[in-house]
Amino acid sequence: MRRTHIAVAALWSLIGVSVAYSQAFTYQGFLRVNGAPQTGTFNMRFTLFSVPNGGTPLGNGPIALSVPVTSGLFTVSLNFGPLTLWGGAPRWLQIEVADPPNSTNYVPLNPRVEIRPTPYSFFAYSAPWSGLIGVPAGFADGIDNDTTYSAGAGLQLSGTTFSIAPNGVVTSMIANNSVTNDKIVSVDWSKITNAPAFLTSVSAQSPLAGDGTAANPLRLINGTANEQIIKWTGSSWALQPDGLVLPYSRYYVSNAPQNSFIVYHNNTSNLPDNRHNAVVGVTYGNAGRGVEGLHFGVNATGSICGVLGQNEAKEGYGIFGLARNTALDATALGAFGASAGGRGTGVYAIYSAPDDPNLQGAAIRVWVVNAAGRPNVYGIVGNGNFSMSGTKAFQIDHPLYPETHYLNHFCAEGPDPYNIYSGVVVLDANGEAWVELPDYYEAINRDPRYHLTPIGAAMPNLHIAEEVQGNRFKIAGGVPGKKVSWEVKAIRNDRWIQQFGYRTVAEKPDNLKGKFVMPQLYGRDPVLDSVFSICLPKDVLADPARRNRPDFGIGSALADALRESLR
Repeated sequence: MRRTHIAVAALWSLIGVSVAYSQAFTYQGFLRVNGAPQTGTFNMRFTLFSVPNGGTPLGNGPIALSVPVTSGLFTVSLNFGPLTLWGGAPRWLQIEVADPPNSTNYVPLNPRVEIRPTPYSFFAYSAPWSGLIGVPAGFADGIDNDTTYSAGAGLQLSGTTFSIAPNGVVTSMIANNSVTNDKIVSVDWSKITNAPAFLTSVSAQSPLAGDGTAANPLRLINGTANEQIIKWTGSSWALQPDGLVLPYSRYYVSNAPQNSFIVYHNNTSNLPDNRHNAVVGVTYGNAGRGVEGLHFGVNATGSICGVLGQNEAKEGYGIFGLARNTALDATALGAFGASAGGRGTGVYAIYSAPDDPNLQGAAIRVWVVNAAGRPNVYGIVGNGNFSMSGTKAFQIDHPLYPETHYLNHFCAEGPDPYNIYSGVVVLDANGEAWVELPDYYEAINRDPRYHLTPIGAAMPNLHIAEEVQGNRFKIAGGVPGKKVSWEVKAIRNDRWIQQFGYRTVAEKPDNLKGKFVMPQLYGRDPVLDSVFSICLPKDVLADPARRNRPDFGIGSALADALRESLR
């Protein structure tokens, strides 16, 4: 007899109320056999109890149903009878699944499922007044006994009618922003008390004229040319040309927050292609930078940035870097980050995840546009230790459902790209058992290696009777009724590996031959022979005095080179 292990995960939801003093609810579950989701029709039986173990069935039970199951998922509607079953006491649901599926040999699933409070709402649906507690006096008889009213602050009472009293609305009664422009647009100056003098009379100063009245509005004096602005000269206001005189420079020393230069552009158009830029920097030639941001404060602390990019729109970029030269020998970088040592980090990214389990965010997300399918193009290439608090995995389109699902397999290190599967199986009366592997196993694996460990008794004749066929293999030669721990290690063989293969040993590119990831481990120069040396200026590499300083390292060399190039 083939032994199975059936697992059900359940989700309760209340779907209706019956006015005939009965209730029905749906039960949704997930059926697995030996860890694999099932598809087919299964005989199931459901019984309601008032205790988690033992006890007497309640209501109209047990309920036997023939239940269709698709990819493990099934839904049934259950009605155990009168509403009095849900009077507030605890309830548990016993689930039994037939084995074989179309038989009446029901196998109970343990433990019983505790029914959460949601179904008890049916009891409140028809509760009479006499069933409620804490009812205020005067409610139960349906008569309002309160007949005395009094007008509060700002109100007046005439008979049974309340209205606003004259001068009853005071400042403390008016909420912020409740007095809108259209309610005060026609207020006369005479109605506004204590108005400041500068609002009622204006004394213009050159180059302005007028007194701010309708007959003599405030305006620039005659003679103003196009593209002129009013600018303070240090002693008076004067007309000056609009715009900056380049090169522009401002040196400002202060302990208070101060901006040396600000450009503000307000684009009021919501059209997606109406692209307006506050600052654009362009340079042509063999050197230079379109935009450069520097901060020189060696011992400064806090949120200090040479360049700050911030984006609060739903899309777009805080900082965008693009290297557009498509030549095969181009080595330009779209973005570059370096730290000079200590506890610094070349690139540091934070993703503040909202409390939503359906979101899939990332601190760093890397996409490679590899339309030609080149196997040596990588999303991430790094040097040094790689660590993370989560898991390492490869993710591919699911070989059986590529349009709707991903398949994740978690990493194991070795000279070959191994996939590992394991579990425990109970041997039948003949000391044999079939082990079911995932239904996608043969689609992504080849060359399996088997490992068997007997549990509970020595099994010297334990062996693989039949290798993997149809996503399962057979164990034989064991002790009946005992457990065997099994493991299958296979070489990954999905379509990516079939197309591109894998290499345990890879040749270094020509420009990195003679360069080492950790040259000091091989007795080589830690700077000249490092893979990072291709990033250093030639004058740094050629100066032994600079390279042999006790505090010199790759990080400080990059920082020195960058600092010198900015002078």
